[in-house]
Formats: sequence, structure tokens, C-alpha cells
Amino acid sequence: MCAVVFWDSKARKRGKDLEEGATGWENFWKITFPMISPLILVNSVYTIIDSFTSADNELMTLIKNTIFSEVKYGFGSAMAWIYFVLIAVIIAVVGGLISRKVFYTD
Repeated sequence: MCAVVFWDSKARKRGKDLEEGATGWENFWKITFPMISPLILVNSVYTIIDSFTSADNELMTLIKNTIFSEVKYGFGSAMAWIYFVLIAVIIAVVGGLISRKVFYTD
């Protein structure tokens, strides 16, 4: 819900004087989309983190059960570190791909 509020407020902030003489399609791709592109990057990273660390994730449950129920701290910690590295690599790849198209204002 919070991301939707930020998205809407960012879309409304764009300059109205830049829109004169442009079609709706041009307004979106040349004004609105570049202005909300940093928000798309942040939302993508947060969504990936949220999906991989949610409570109903089977791998997270397995790691938690290995550490706390089976009392295998070393094996559970190794599983958690491997999972962390996997998530970090995925975030780096997605962030690198999306950040190529992000428009930053000065």
C-alpha cells in the first residue's frame, strides 16, 4: 500500500509545463516513466526481498526448523548463508538490469 502512495505522489509531481503539445503516450514515456523509474527500482528490490523472506516460504521454514527444532546450528547457518548469497546475487542482477534504465535528475 505504501508503494502505491509513493508511486501516485511521484506521478503527480511531474512538471505540467512540459506536457504542452504532447500526446498522452509521449507524456507517459518521456515525462512520467523517467520520473518514476527510481521508484520502480526500489519497489523491485523490496518485492524480491519480501518474497524470499516471507514467513510462508518453505526454504525459510526449513532453515528455521533445522536451527531451532533439530538443533543443528552449523548446518542451519550454512543453509542460511547460501540462501543469503543466492538472494544477494538475484538482487544484484535485477538491480543492475533495472538501474541501466533509471533516470536520475540532478
